[in-house]
Amino acid sequence: MHRRHKTNATPRMTDRQNKFKTTIVVSQRERVETVLWSLESLFSTIDPEVPVIVVDGTLPEVLKSKLRNLQKVRPFRHVSKPHFIPPGHSRNIGAALSETEFIAFVDNDIQYQPGWLEALEANAERNRSSVVAPLTCIGLPAASTIHHAGGVLFAEGDPDHPTLSERHRLMDKPISQFNRLTAPERNEIAEFHCLLMRRDVLDEFGSFDERLVSREQIDFALRLKIAGKTVTFERDAVVTHVRDGKQSQADLDFFLQRWDHSRVETALSVFESTWGVALDKERILHDWIARHRRRAVGESAPLTRRLLGETLFNRFVVPFYEARSRRRWPKPGVHRQTPTTDRMPDQEERSRIFDLLTRRFEPIEGLLPSSIPTKSIKVAGNLEAIAGMATMPSRSDTAPSAIASILPQVDHLYLFLDGFAEVPLFAQDPKIRPLLSSQHGDLKANGKFLGLALHEKECLYFSLDDDIAYPDNYVSTMRASLKDYDYGAVVGVHASTMNQTIDSYLRDRVVVHRSRGVISDFQTDVLGTCSTAFATQRLRFDVREWRHVNMVDLSFAQIACEREIPLVGLARTSNWLVCLAEEQDDSIFVALQLDDSRQTEIARSLFAPEIETVNYPPIYNKTCAQSGQTESASQ
Repeated sequence: MHRRHKTNATPRMTDRQNKFKTTIVVSQRERVETVLWSLESLFSTIDPEVPVIVVDGTLPEVLKSKLRNLQKVRPFRHVSKPHFIPPGHSRNIGAALSETEFIAFVDNDIQYQPGWLEALEANAERNRSSVVAPLTCIGLPAASTIHHAGGVLFAEGDPDHPTLSERHRLMDKPISQFNRLTAPERNEIAEFHCLLMRRDVLDEFGSFDERLVSREQIDFALRLKIAGKTVTFERDAVVTHVRDGKQSQADLDFFLQRWDHSRVETALSVFESTWGVALDKERILHDWIARHRRRAVGESAPLTRRLLGETLFNRFVVPFYEARSRRRWPKPGVHRQTPTTDRMPDQEERSRIFDLLTRRFEPIEGLLPSSIPTKSIKVAGNLEAIAGMATMPSRSDTAPSAIASILPQVDHLYLFLDGFAEVPLFAQDPKIRPLLSSQHGDLKANGKFLGLALHEKECLYFSLDDDIAYPDNYVSTMRASLKDYDYGAVVGVHASTMNQTIDSYLRDRVVVHRSRGVISDFQTDVLGTCSTAFATQRLRFDVREWRHVNMVDLSFAQIACEREIPLVGLARTSNWLVCLAEEQDDSIFVALQLDDSRQTEIARSLFAPEIETVNYPPIYNKTCAQSGQTESASQ
């Protein structure tokens, strides 16, 4: 943030405007022509006198003319600059012209549901919030798929130089699964797609750092957290970020400048220096950002891409469009320099927040227990507790303790012995059915589920690992949780929730480790099969038919996904499960760190399906009224 100095040149709002709490500032995000239909949606959901400021740069003259016509129907202030304006610059311009108690910063590609602004204002008043985030959906039809329902910040690794990330609640979940009655208001991060902010926050913090075209929402969230500001989520305010769709030439030129390599590289360097962290800049720039630009060019020239093929298209056509876009914009330094940050967080502030984020754990609050959709299963009587575990000779030091912790709690344990020539002493118990790999096949870790195919009676099945000590109340707790969900879900402890974009299964996920404490149940994408439980009436399969070995968690998640069975991570205290050993040389996780390509392919197919291209709604085409014409405030 940059300290902003007030001047007497700032225009003052009229008395009529001052009776409203909020000024709405509309900024360009990735497109230019979307502003027409977005404003039409905005004006249909707010009072005709709520002050609105539209800020843009390098708009085609035909689009400026349409905005002037729109002003005749619904007055608003239009600030248009003759050069490229980064989103942070647009927000600073709009904020300087705002004098209401609140400012709503919105992008120019948003559709709005009625009552969104009133709900945000009420939330801010009720919670004394500094910032409020709405329920933000993504894609068409509007208000159908969730993009952001509040979120949390994460810091992992060394508290002095951690890896920082964010996680949106309920990302890519259908809105039909969102329960407004139980959705938490607690929040840590707001997306600049749409947020409501108290005006005095900017007076205290200063203006936005205009160099941050990437990571700006994390930067803002960290500054709010350092200052002890309250950030909340409003469940009844619903907006939709409409992405993709056919782009005009003006759209594409702006898009390529917005995500220009050097501009993003500068933003990442600024974020690193501000917060004293290291980002994987090469991966961000050459994978996500470059792919983002290639996709946009490909959608604008689909025939050329088909004729040339991806390789030639990316090598020759994409650079041509990028170079043409750069020629449209003035050289660096011609226009005002973007402000640098003179309010830098000091080392003590950074260390305090990073230490807090690395030590505490916030659950990935997907769907709360009362709203997780399940298909109820009728269970008669008290089903047997049947467990499955796989072990190998190198685990002979931990397997006996793991077995001893769980055996008193279950009726039978199917123990798959991978690579054993004979049954070891720790497996010689009346409750244990030993399964030698020489007799049942080279199933490796998959063997923990072989009991499902061999045990004919219906039961509750518990998958286990040979390097965990299970608490005395483990089976009773898992059994009670299954009953809470009417036996229609799989419950577990260790869990992973995937990011929206998956370039690496290992990196693009948030892991809820089995040793962590969690305050409420949550729906997740992948459960660790070290700690799952389910009713066989709801889920049964023959693991010998699985395609992959030693990809147990993903293979299990795939079956649950195909059968539409929700996976639920359970609330628990810290260290409820005790790890006897971790990251052994022969562990699946160590092998995953060396090569996660197969897992990434499966995860993409399950959790990151291709998004269909959608058409934008019609642009504003109403006949402008001849009366009530107001003077344009274009600058």
